[in-house]
Amino acid sequence: MPIISGLLLAACASAAFAEPAHLLPQTPAEFEAFQASFTAKSRKTHNPAEDDAPVEPAGEEEARLAPTPKLAPNEYAVFGVIYDLATKRPVKGAIVTLVADANRRSTTDVHGWYEISIKEGPISEKEVSVSAFARGYREGALLERDPSLASRSEAERRTIAEEADYPGKLLSFHLGAKVPVVEANLAMVPVKWPQGMAAAIEHVVTDPPVPALPAPGGCRYYGVVYDLATLKPLRHAQLLFQGGRNMAGGVRTDGLGDYSYDIGYGQYGMGVTVTATATDYRPGLLPERDPPMRQLSVKDRREIADVSDLAFDPVPLPSDCDAGVVRFDLVAVPSARPKR
Repeated sequence: MPIISGLLLAACASAAFAEPAHLLPQTPAEFEAFQASFTAKSRKTHNPAEDDAPVEPAGEEEARLAPTPKLAPNEYAVFGVIYDLATKRPVKGAIVTLVADANRRSTTDVHGWYEISIKEGPISEKEVSVSAFARGYREGALLERDPSLASRSEAERRTIAEEADYPGKLLSFHLGAKVPVVEANLAMVPVKWPQGMAAAIEHVVTDPPVPALPAPGGCRYYGVVYDLATLKPLRHAQLLFQGGRNMAGGVRTDGLGDYSYDIGYGQYGMGVTVTATATDYRPGLLPERDPPMRQLSVKDRREIADVSDLAFDPVPLPSDCDAGVVRFDLVAVPSARPKR
């Protein structure tokens, strides 16, 4: 069946901020050296003149989720499907590299599926990273989410593609006894967006789709973050969630200003808060009101900005999560006072 969900296995992507693991590059120089090595190995047959060449489509209309691999004892794996963000069709022949103690590689098949396994003794936890390369696509990939990128409209997908902030980015996960298998579905952005498809959305806040339910006992918060003055979505803002039982984690808004974040079992009713940092904005956020602030007049929004504190306290998340999913929009205030 076509991709309809961006669900990954529990704890497959580490949302918490943490120091880089020992197995990853530690300094900018080491990272640049690693990237240069990876690029050189991945592009042995790459001809830059072909970057804009059309990619040969795979033999099916839309990508399908890959089957979960069967593992032997003390075996761990990362698997998934890689698809074209524009057409939603599988990307055949993409080179996927798993960065661990030793790099391992796989090439996607006609379905866009890949699988990379690690066979070694029992491990409690290991941080690994994945990167992808394919001719005719931008370097790097976007990690699938829930709701899936494939479920968004053409205009939304193009906006996400144009505003993507991921060149060469490594996607990190944790493997170990608790999570021996990670499903990492990836979307790649073509160098040339196909002709005849919808144009990108021009800086307008859109309603994010309702995501699927999180793991049992958890709560999934989602919504949009936007600018109080311009009413434009706040792209690539870093949101920080804190509270509960020493919980700390973060997520960035996408090209539409949307975010989604899961609070685990027993955490969401324990005073979890959210704040944000973004260039040219005051620290913190304002919770959305009813009616929404974006429906207010310019004068009323200016008054809100004028009377608000220069720095905002972290915003408490709603504790009522009986439905398992809560929409919680947030508003950022520019650091410069709005002109009258």
